[in-house]
Formats: sequence, structure tokens, C-alpha cells
Amino acid sequence: MGEACIRVHRVRAAVSLVGEVGEIGRGTEAARRHLLEELLRLLGAVIGAAVHDTSYGLGLKAGIAEATLTGFDRQLLDVFQAHHTRGSDFNPFHGAVMRRLGGVPGEVLTGTNGDLVAGRDWDASVWINDYVRPARIDHFVGTLRKMGEATCHGCGFMRAAGDRPFSEEDREVLHLVHLGIGRLFEAPSPRARLAPRVREALDVLLSGATDKEIAAQLGIGLHTARQYVKAILLAHGVASRSQLLARAAERRL
Repeated sequence: MGEACIRVHRVRAAVSLVGEVGEIGRGTEAARRHLLEELLRLLGAVIGAAVHDTSYGLGLKAGIAEATLTGFDRQLLDVFQAHHTRGSDFNPFHGAVMRRLGGVPGEVLTGTNGDLVAGRDWDASVWINDYVRPARIDHFVGTLRKMGEATCHGCGFMRAAGDRPFSEEDREVLHLVHLGIGRLFEAPSPRARLAPRVREALDVLLSGATDKEIAAQLGIGLHTARQYVKAILLAHGVASRSQLLARAAERRL
């Protein structure tokens, strides 16, 4: 997966797309949809998908927590569903990434099936023969950012069967765009990570209530209220009520 020279007009298109995504709102559904639609054009692809995969590892399955798709009809959705239910390594490109490249959190990895998978192995893949080729598509270029041990944000594109494979320049255009955009999906807010009952305690706490007042208003024991407050402070990365209230005053919660 060496570097390739990118023509000036394609660099400009990539930089422009990164700016447009930023204006729409990085990590949002609207931004991802615009990203995919423009990359279909830039890469000459017919389908594209952006996914938040929480089971990105050999033998792990059904980990796609969020996905944005473009260009998919009913038969092509079967291609994506097989990728999800059988695990990302059912796609031989991703299996090769997992086996050979690994990756550390924050690193962006981009490649084509030709970079990573021998032609005979690609052609012999069950995913290719039973799902991809019957849907009249072929070739793959993908990019992913490792977010954790088995979590990644990534997107992949495929062309029509009979079209030319993705080139080194196509790969580098996609890599440049992903580097510029960073996260494809919004990180869950601290509030969203809290259990519903703890979120209720947060709302009461933000009114300036003490632990005893939280317990009384929610009808829970004082010990439970204190545990909820600890969970709230930990989730927001603060050490005290005063820090939490200061963030709230700055509208950063």
C-alpha cells in the first residue's frame, strides 16, 4: 500500500469535499451521506457504505452499530447484510486487513482488494461468488480508522462488474479524504452513555441539588444517589460538581 501521485484536480476535489463535510457537521448522517455521494463520483463507484463496526476482528460477527449506505438496491442490500451477519472478515479485503495490518487506535488504513488479496483468493471467496458477483458488482476500495481494539469507523466502495479495478490514485484520494475528515461517526455524548435513571439524576443535579435532594426527588436511597453522582462525574471527565456545573453554564454538556 505504497504512496501514489495524485493529480492536482483530484487533490482539489478531495480538499473541497473535506471542507463541505466540515460545514455540514462532521460525524453526522447528513455529512456521511454527502461524503458517500461525492466519493461515488470521485472514485467512479456504484455503491458506498460508511460503518461504525464494534466487532472488527477475526471471527467476530454482527457488530455494525451504525451504517450509512448509498447506491444500494434490494439485491445489493443482501451483500451488505451478509457482510454484517457473517462478520467483516467475510469480505476478504477486511480479513486481510485484520491478519496483516492490524492498526493502532487513531490510525487510518486505506487499500484496494488488489493491494491485499491475491486474485485467486478474491475470486474464490464465498462473499464474492455468492453475493457480490450475482449483484453485478466487483472490485473494492476501503478505508478505516481504528477506534479501539475491535472498533473502527470505515467506508468502502465497489464498482460495476466488468469495470476496471480501483487504482493507486483512487486509493490515495480516499485516504486523503478520510485523513481530513477524521471520525465518520459522532462519538456518543457523555449523557448518552448514562443509564436512563442516571440521566434523571443528572437533570436534578444540574438544578443545584444535593445528594439528599436527588435521592428525595427520584425516590431512591442516599447511597444510590451518591453512586449516580459518581457515575455522572466519571462519564463527563470531571472531578467535582462545580466543574460539572461550570461545563453546563458553558453549554458544553
